[in-house]
Amino acid sequence: PVRMVHGHVSPPTLDLANEELVASHLHAVWLNETRKALPKTVNEMLDMNQPDKMPLLDEYQMHMDSDKVRQSSAQRALNLMRMLGDELSHARGIWLSDNETLEVAVSNWLDQRVKSSFYDFNKALNRWRELFAATQEQLNKAHAVISNPAASEKDRKAAERRYNEAKTQNNLLLNAQTDTSSDFSTYRYLASQGFLPGYNFPRLPLLAYIQGRRGSIGRDSFLARPRFLAISEFGPLSLIYHEGSQYRVKKVILGLRDSGNLEQPGLAKEEARLCPRCGYGHFRQQLENELCVACGTPIEGGRRIDNLYRIENVSTQRVLRITCDEEERLRQGYDMQTTIQFASNDNRLRVVNGQVLAQDGEAILNLQYAPAATVWRINLGWKRRKEESIYGFNIDTTTGFWSKDDQAPTDENDVASKEDRHVERITPYVEDRRNVLIVRPEEYMDENALSTLQYALKRGIEAEFQIEESELMAEPLPNRHERNAILFYESAEGGAGVLTRLVSDPEAISRVARRALAICHYELNENYELQDTNPDCEAGCYRCLLSYYNQMEHELIDRRYSKFTSPLLKLVNSRLSVSSEGRSRDEQVSHLDGLSHSSLEKAFLDYLKKQNHHLPDDAQVTIEQFNTRPDFIYRSHSAVIYIDGPHHEAPNQKKIDDQLTQKLQDAGLTVIRFSKEQSSWPQIIADYPDIFGAAKP
Repeated sequence: PVRMVHGHVSPPTLDLANEELVASHLHAVWLNETRKALPKTVNEMLDMNQPDKMPLLDEYQMHMDSDKVRQSSAQRALNLMRMLGDELSHARGIWLSDNETLEVAVSNWLDQRVKSSFYDFNKALNRWRELFAATQEQLNKAHAVISNPAASEKDRKAAERRYNEAKTQNNLLLNAQTDTSSDFSTYRYLASQGFLPGYNFPRLPLLAYIQGRRGSIGRDSFLARPRFLAISEFGPLSLIYHEGSQYRVKKVILGLRDSGNLEQPGLAKEEARLCPRCGYGHFRQQLENELCVACGTPIEGGRRIDNLYRIENVSTQRVLRITCDEEERLRQGYDMQTTIQFASNDNRLRVVNGQVLAQDGEAILNLQYAPAATVWRINLGWKRRKEESIYGFNIDTTTGFWSKDDQAPTDENDVASKEDRHVERITPYVEDRRNVLIVRPEEYMDENALSTLQYALKRGIEAEFQIEESELMAEPLPNRHERNAILFYESAEGGAGVLTRLVSDPEAISRVARRALAICHYELNENYELQDTNPDCEAGCYRCLLSYYNQMEHELIDRRYSKFTSPLLKLVNSRLSVSSEGRSRDEQVSHLDGLSHSSLEKAFLDYLKKQNHHLPDDAQVTIEQFNTRPDFIYRSHSAVIYIDGPHHEAPNQKKIDDQLTQKLQDAGLTVIRFSKEQSSWPQIIADYPDIFGAAKP
């Protein structure tokens, strides 16, 4: 409060020891050194005449993948890394080796990342390739049903809806009907995939058109809000206060439609099924799954929403009078739902599974970290709607005006449009790509315990990584009425990189728990028991867990609740066990062990498991371009692992191995070879903490 009174403003904080943040800046340096401007859209860089692979055009490979570019990039990047100085010391043992001096460790890491920059650039385009391929497949399948005279009317209508969905997505990918402010414009897309720093490309807001007042007072303008806030603040018939006047959101500014569709005023809508246990959203290809992609439970019985429509901009009308009763009705607001969908590469989900274990090996929390996941924020309708199972709002699809609705409270229909020509029901949504972390307690926790844990972990993360309260969002899953898990995502532009630290730094969860206990007015005595340092605080206060952001949940928060304090205390001395590929750690070990061909490979896996290192993503995967099959691979780090048996010590074989290693490194891959001497393995692993992680018994 004293600092606020004196006008002191704290600058925004960045975790300069975050590998993703440093790597994205390195990529920006590398891209600048290529001296090759990127086109407006991604497809202009790809050979679209080869739809199966969509490789980069030769001109881009020639400019970008050269020794000259790598050398100049390495020199400039090294100068930037030196500016970070001691900040990088916090990364030792996490993604920088702690077996060397800091300068040598930085130089080695930099050398690996510069060599792989072109490879990483090409890999960052894979999500676009997969989205485009999936869209084309959906178009073709839907067209086949529409053209089939034997198909029923119901099947044809469903196919037409899927066709329109795919066509809308196709236009977004090709940027055919939008300007450079598209989410899929090249530089913005690369930022969304983490290849470039995200805060250079702010997420596009949702705009509300505000009409100017009569005469020379005021002028037409657009009011911008972040998407996830605007979906409710600019919701149907909501009120906006701007420059002393009130405005009501009366219509949606509909996007351009193809000339062939002008005679058919219906909007292209999407369909989704939400998991009843965790709230994960199944869209498009996942729509008919029987089991949830995220938690593995049956989807049957979850919400099915078949009229989703993406809102981009809205228009308002000035309101001359408004009563307090009307304000109170609007304050009750909308029924909001957040859901997510994991990204994928090569048809594999980009998700890291982790488990937080107590000292005695008891599981406390299950973690799922998903980079560049799609987060959907859906407005299901009025909280006071008559039928809770009917979602959305009525809209005139020719004009975009919100229309009279038999599900809306009577008073809301009084201000809805009454001159409707073609009315449909839509459920508005917005979407964005964020790094997300899902936290699931191993044991059941009631809503009071889980709500308190949610805000304790949030406060602990903010304190440990020095970020502002508004930079990290936390929500219950699947919704506020049924709390089974906690969703964390970073709201700051470009992200602060804290969520990835929670699954890459073995000590991070433990430190966050200690911070959370201190924030909740607890400290540990000699007998490892909690002592309350602020008896005046009962269930919570604004110095611990209460805040403006969680006002609606104050009655659920209770820092003294034993079902909250007990698991939090266990987290203080917990350890992290991490896996990937959508499997648990034990499942991943079993999968890799089944693919291992030699006793040395099995011994290597056993060593990683015992030392709690990161496990490989896969084994025995052939790299056709070089006609080689590494024993193990780490996809996210573009690393290949060879476990060399005795025959690799022969001079001729050693020469062949050296030549292959050089080719793979020139292509941007990190090659790590382990000999038959197992005593040398700990040192090699310690040199690559970013790949294997630090050991923690």
